[in-house]
Amino acid sequence: MLRVRGLSMDDAHHLPARGSVEEEIFNLLDIVELVMGKTFGLQYRLDLATRPDKSWAPTAMWEIAEKALEGAF
Repeated sequence: MLRVRGLSMDDAHHLPARGSVEEEIFNLLDIVELVMGKTFGLQYRLDLATRPDKSWAPTAMWEIAEKALEGAF
């Protein structure tokens, strides 16, 4: 917690099956809205993080994930 005024979670990892990436993103965003927005009435900001210079996953896998995330924003 940052001075009890905010919570910062830099990243999260979720590994859905290949055919359900976009569906899972929307499900996760629904959960965020339910908890942060509707339950606690908080305003929040989501930022899209892209592939870091050092990553363990193949480039093609990152591209699939980034395109799905961009579609959700």
